[in-house]
Amino acid sequence: MHSHVRCGYLPAMTTNLSRLIRDDMPASDGRRDVMDRMHAPFAITRALDVLGLSAWTHTLLGWLGNYDGFERQLPSRLDPLLAVRDILAGYVMSSAPVKTGSIVVDICALEVLHRRAAWVNQAKRRTRTWMPLHEPWFDFVTQGEADEDLRVWWSSQPWPSEDLLRRYLLSGYLRMDSLRRP
Repeated sequence: MHSHVRCGYLPAMTTNLSRLIRDDMPASDGRRDVMDRMHAPFAITRALDVLGLSAWTHTLLGWLGNYDGFERQLPSRLDPLLAVRDILAGYVMSSAPVKTGSIVVDICALEVLHRRAAWVNQAKRRTRTWMPLHEPWFDFVTQGEADEDLRVWWSSQPWPSEDLLRRYLLSGYLRMDSLRRP
């Protein structure tokens, strides 16, 4: 089991498990809360540190950053930032040894991966589909033309595919981890 000393937010995080699964509701007194959405990147960073996976921070936050703003197109339960925070919190609270591959499997099962978006011009039969591995949402959403409609839909197949996302996340971890080692 990982030491609570290494992660300043962990005692507050583990005192009330129900707070782990709530969305970005502010604290009842209006102050910032360790579980609010604005704090999620910091919670993710600290959880990765506690899990001994700090080399993965850049890759994981970079990927999540490509979804920044897309959460506004989704029900709050699908917010990828909160979902990854909660996945990692579960691993931090577990006494079982953690493997990066297990976390990647959980991330690849996120329902948000079944949401796709595209700029569509039916008259010209043109569709430009967003690829979250390569393009931030904010870049994609600002590239629409006046004659195009932005469409967001659910797909039975994840986008990117589980295999492609798994390779992206694991290769990013391995690349960053190898740079840390002497």
